[in-house]
Amino acid sequence: MKKPAPPAIKPAHTKAALLAAIQADHDKLLSLVDSLTAAQLEQPGVIVDWSVKDILAHLAAWHGRLIQRVRGEPEGGADEKTSAFNQQVYQANAGRPLTAVRADFDASYQQVLALAHSLSPSKVQTWWPAFALNIHNHYRWASAPIRKWLKAQPK
Repeated sequence: MKKPAPPAIKPAHTKAALLAAIQADHDKLLSLVDSLTAAQLEQPGVIVDWSVKDILAHLAAWHGRLIQRVRGEPEGGADEKTSAFNQQVYQANAGRPLTAVRADFDASYQQVLALAHSLSPSKVQTWWPAFALNIHNHYRWASAPIRKWLKAQPK
């Protein structure tokens, strides 16, 4: 008879663990993004019509929503369905230069880090799920189709 598997160990919900998770998944995503050429970053088709640039704009917008939510500010797009908000972000950024989108992504990431640093231990507990969903899980979501798309590119 097989022994049951031990329960999954949940990470300690400390500020250090939160920061480590955010930074690790960010670093993995950036390693992938930084391996691409400017032309690859702007090529549509990574996620339907979206390019990697569009994905970065999407992530920056969701960084902003997380920051607003945690600060108790009105959250842009909260009154819309997620798909409608995502489409608005896509359309608003489609014509923007890659350098501007990347600068927004980098700046919003720094704001997320600063926000995480500012949280008290009890606030880390409260906001851990929001950071998990909007940051590290979102980075993992973004990385998977980029890797798949990259593998499908002609050599």
